[in-house]
Amino acid sequence: MGLDETERGNARKETLVVRYANYRRAILAGLFTLFFAVFSPGEEAATKTDSEVGPANILIIANDAYPHSVEIANYYAQRRGISTERILSLTLASTEDIDRDCFDMKIAAPVRAYLEGHAEIRCIVTVYGVPLNIWDPQPIQANISILKQQLEGIKSGTFQDGAGIIEEQIGTLEEEVKASAKRAASVDSELALIGREHVLEGYVESPFLTTLGRPQGCYWVARLDATSPEDVKAMIDGALEAEAGGLKGIAYFDARNLAGSDDYSRADESIRRAAQFARKFALPTVLDDKPELFGVGACPEACVYWGWYSLAKYVDSFKFVPGAVAVHIASGECNSLREGTYWCRNLIANGAAVTMGPTNEPYLEAFPEADAFLGRLFEGECVGAAYFGTERWLSWRMVLLGDPLYRPFAAREEVKTKGTGNNP
Repeated sequence: MGLDETERGNARKETLVVRYANYRRAILAGLFTLFFAVFSPGEEAATKTDSEVGPANILIIANDAYPHSVEIANYYAQRRGISTERILSLTLASTEDIDRDCFDMKIAAPVRAYLEGHAEIRCIVTVYGVPLNIWDPQPIQANISILKQQLEGIKSGTFQDGAGIIEEQIGTLEEEVKASAKRAASVDSELALIGREHVLEGYVESPFLTTLGRPQGCYWVARLDATSPEDVKAMIDGALEAEAGGLKGIAYFDARNLAGSDDYSRADESIRRAAQFARKFALPTVLDDKPELFGVGACPEACVYWGWYSLAKYVDSFKFVPGAVAVHIASGECNSLREGTYWCRNLIANGAAVTMGPTNEPYLEAFPEADAFLGRLFEGECVGAAYFGTERWLSWRMVLLGDPLYRPFAAREEVKTKGTGNNP
């Protein structure tokens, strides 16, 4: 996972560096406030942003053309006490990838129409069967393939008239694929800005981080989705089970012993800080600071995992407890939730209730920092507040998977008294 400096330009890079520094200062300041609040029982943390979000503020989007999608929507509504009137059932493609026109007409337009009459909505939950990714270059690539076959036939024949024209057509179509890639985004990240005008070339800085209070036209968006309906129900049930008494188990952190001022080293350091925070919150904690990943079966009773970097190659290291929060940083781990060795789908299939990942190359800084995101969960915030309080970019490629109302450590006082957490 790397930064494409040529594509984004030096001017944008300089702006990003400044804004990133400001972001880190704001997050660290918030975390200091957070910890004072935790260890001073009478005080509230200034970083809490989710007090107005509850079952009455949720809109659930289902795909009535996909088996079990509406069933999952109703199951979540019933388990969370959400009115079935808050379920918007759309007729959508059965594919995970859709093009921009399909998103605009089939998803964005009806969602906007619903929201115009429901000012109380603060959070959108997409469920199993709703398309995942806005980027479908397959028709263009099919045309490129046909033209290349024609070109090969011309060049292998006696008369080669027309080869230059076909080469130009191929070049034009390949540029269209590149332009489409620049506009690629996850459906969920695009929905987060559904009521707000914004550019589609690249990412948009999250208004949740730059606006005081709830930004106009912006919504939390989370997804209850996995390889099977059973896996999705397990996500929902596991979160509710853990929430009832506070998430318990062992927190595992897989850093790589990087040191420096570059993006990779900063991300690695945030994993080590998250491990320190977990110990302060009395969670038994294991920090692996070697380049190698946790081995197969090495992480029993896992309630938290944060690590990197095995691209599209899941390692079966974990035995998750119900409600577990697990994140693996890599470039395309939410490329598909139906097939493949991607981390998101396999973490959920093995018991995790919350994860996140990109549908396409997101760049490293698209991921929330481990200590910032987990610190807010440790404080008692819900998953939606923790994510949208730390996710930098929207109209981009990241996906939050899990119940946004889930508070893993809501029973904060109980968590604080469970022990020292001074484990390896």
